[in-house]
Amino acid sequence: RRQRQMCIRDSYQKAVPSSRLVVSLREPLVRYISMMNYFAHAERDTKKEIDGDQTRLFFEALRKHVARGRGGDYQSRVLGLRNASATSSFIKKMDNILLLTTARMDESLIVLRRALGWAPEDILHLDVHVSCSDGVRYDGRAVLCVEPLLKELPPDLHEKIVALHRNDLALYNAADAAVASRFLQLGMDGELERDRL
Repeated sequence: RRQRQMCIRDSYQKAVPSSRLVVSLREPLVRYISMMNYFAHAERDTKKEIDGDQTRLFFEALRKHVARGRGGDYQSRVLGLRNASATSSFIKKMDNILLLTTARMDESLIVLRRALGWAPEDILHLDVHVSCSDGVRYDGRAVLCVEPLLKELPPDLHEKIVALHRNDLALYNAADAAVASRFLQLGMDGELERDRL
């Protein structure tokens, strides 16, 4: 496990000497609901004409995946972190890896730019189609929005999903705190740059 984590880091540094690994993390529960929403489309589509309640159908499909332990701790596993000990060790030594978070994307882009010595014009910031603004996915299919699904999530199902993401939550919270801290250190200069994005 530790060897895989080192291999990821070493392979980047061999390909590009003095390189830094940059990883953008999504809030784990939001990522999980979004992923399962995507993969559950087929099952919901076969039943929607009969039952009609898309949210209930989604939660039924979700329960099956959660019961099988599917998709848990996905982001930490991608980094080779298979347990709490490996994740904790990684967090303590993550100075040479730049972890960004999608919830603080503007701040993350500014932290990234400054860490890599890029000029402000090197950052291209685009707003693309947001599915939940009109309930339609990029390919024209109807989509269930993640935030309302999270709010309606039955408490017992929420607890089970959290249990599947202990490592991802620890990793994400550490990354989010690091982005917030780095951005705060920039003071008014950082805030002005964020306003210009």
